[in-house]
Amino acid sequence: MHGLFKSTADRAHSSVASTNSSAEEARKESETLIESNAELLNLDQALSPRSEYGSVDKGYETNLTDGIDDIIQKEDDDYNAVQAHRNTILQKVNHFNLPVDPDKGYKATRLSVFSFTRPHMRAFHGSWMCFCCAWLLWFSMAPLMSIIRESIPMTKNEVWTSNLCALVGTVIVRVIIGPLCDEYGGKDTLTALLAACAVPCLFAGLLIQDYASLLVVRSLIGCVGGTLVPVQFWVASQFTPECTGVAVATAAGWGALGGGIAQVFMGSFLFPFLRRAFGGDEDLAWRVALTVPAIISIATAFFFFKNADDCPLGNYKEVRAAGLLQQKSAIDSFRQGVFNLNAWILFIQFGASLGVELVCESGLAMHLSERFDMSTNRAAGLASLFGFMNIWSRGCGGYISDRLHQKFSLKGRFSFQMILLLLEGILLLGFIRPNNSLTTTIIWMVAFAATGQMAMGTCFGIIPFIDPRCTGTIAGIVAAGGNLGGVFLSNTFRTSTTDTDSFHVMAYFCIAASLLSPFLVVSGYQGMVW
Repeated sequence: MHGLFKSTADRAHSSVASTNSSAEEARKESETLIESNAELLNLDQALSPRSEYGSVDKGYETNLTDGIDDIIQKEDDDYNAVQAHRNTILQKVNHFNLPVDPDKGYKATRLSVFSFTRPHMRAFHGSWMCFCCAWLLWFSMAPLMSIIRESIPMTKNEVWTSNLCALVGTVIVRVIIGPLCDEYGGKDTLTALLAACAVPCLFAGLLIQDYASLLVVRSLIGCVGGTLVPVQFWVASQFTPECTGVAVATAAGWGALGGGIAQVFMGSFLFPFLRRAFGGDEDLAWRVALTVPAIISIATAFFFFKNADDCPLGNYKEVRAAGLLQQKSAIDSFRQGVFNLNAWILFIQFGASLGVELVCESGLAMHLSERFDMSTNRAAGLASLFGFMNIWSRGCGGYISDRLHQKFSLKGRFSFQMILLLLEGILLLGFIRPNNSLTTTIIWMVAFAATGQMAMGTCFGIIPFIDPRCTGTIAGIVAAGGNLGGVFLSNTFRTSTTDTDSFHVMAYFCIAASLLSPFLVVSGYQGMVW
């Protein structure tokens, strides 16, 4: 019988928890539910303890009433505590220095790149700075491979195999980390992954003793490429979809400068400096050099973990506790995103843009050095131009995509992405022409770098519209496509007899990927064809 009344109290508890009315209204509703069970009450009185004169034990009635009152009072206290917490969080809105949209979770409607204030711009700058460190880690060995080959004898084929290992791990990490972003937020996943991947780079000089250990270390460091997914997610959590294209593309573009910085910093500055400091000992110089990007990355990750926010209203844990953000499951997010056809089309197209960049960041310096018989330092400096195009190219692609969206909706974004990928393929064919001079080759390189990186910016602008319920998973799938494209294209360089054949494969892959844009169809929007 006590169980029967417990059921009634539970019903009262459920009613209070589910309503958004005041605490007094919740109390009245709970008491109404209890009073409406007159028949249940009569039955309980018939079976409840009685005095020797047959009347109901008044102590029992008192204890029962007090128990129900305690339940209701606890609900009132919990509700009031949540409301107080909610109000405290919402007061942050008064201190935002950017225009926001209250209907979209107080996301900012524009960028202010010279601001570093929380939450919106702190997250923006934190995302690209962490991503820049990720690229610095990822490609820290690339400009040193000609030197590492002297410490650890390798053929050219084995060098490309090691480059391949640096890309393979990222494919898996990007798929896994997408759903984790939906559940835990972009900031925590980004900083945790960056710090974790810095550890094998920190000890790389000690760990790498032969070719097998080189492959293992490069595979572990390569997982840092998965940071692209939380970068996209974190920025998209702070800005409305209408300006997400330029926001995400700029953050990703500035972050990808780390690839160019790695070429110059590691190959043209840090290694020569350490070589002189160690009396010409090249083996010791490259081993010590690898500790520097690791230390920078760990420090950056720690700072933004402590001094930034997951979303405009704060960190996920506190915002969810206030009832202002729905709890998401990584598994549910993955199930929703993995069966979305648009995600897989973008998967291929991102492979044609980011995949090309990854191959060029890994092997362009070596290609130019062999093709034009130049020193490692000079080749690394020229190859860095490819990475430095990210200063403007990705952000420019995202900006134009946002403007086309305002005029033509998603149809404008799809069409622009198709044009860019097509141009990238054509320009690649120009780059590999055998009679090019060094100057002409660099001009072609800069041109195809710009179009490919702009195509990444347009892709970033499309992702938030595919399915807002599982943005993290879709971003993970698409980002994994970039790495898988890099793996595929790197393998062509590993197996082909000449670089020319591999660059032709790369060009035709871009052209074929561009032709998939008409098949992008998002519910509620007009596509290119239907």
